[in-house]
Amino acid sequence: MFDLLLRRARLVDDTLTDIAIQDGKIAALGEISAPSRKNH
Repeated sequence: MFDLLLRRARLVDDTLTDIAIQDGKIAALGEISAPSRKNH
């Protein structure tokens, strides 16, 4: 379980992706289906 999951975040190259945060660090990028404590 990730601490925070950002859905459809816009990257600097203008693409949209999911970003998972765990322990204050980026843990995963891409299409993420794992649960998280918070979704934004």
